[in-house]
Amino acid sequence: MAFLPPVAASATLALATLLQMVLKAVVSVHARRNYAKSLDELFAFSVQRKQPLSRDLLMEHHAQMLARKLSHSTINVRLSAVRKLIGEAKRNGILGAEYAAQMADIPNIRQQVTRLGNWLTREQAKKLLTVPDRTTLKG
Repeated sequence: MAFLPPVAASATLALATLLQMVLKAVVSVHARRNYAKSLDELFAFSVQRKQPLSRDLLMEHHAQMLARKLSHSTINVRLSAVRKLIGEAKRNGILGAEYAAQMADIPNIRQQVTRLGNWLTREQAKKLLTVPDRTTLKG
């Protein structure tokens, strides 16, 4: 079970139920583990700041992850977990559609990666493209 911020018992139960809905909606065991960790971290951040979940808090959390120099892919996975939580809250009537849209409007970090691996040279690509017989339909 994930860490829940100290709030009223009924709210804690609702949050725990919502969290379980989020985790059940994720198929992969690894993704489920990462989402649970991400949401635990978000709730701990919320308690530390003594603020309820809001767009401002989410933007602060986003900036804090950047300051900690987390990889862009890690930050994007954590933001996906938050968006999933917001989506489940909206679907279950906990958040209004407009407020949920505002909260979920946190941009991902753009990833610019260098592809690794063995790639064809220009000559190899040309040779590969000349192999099929272009005079036939199959070629």
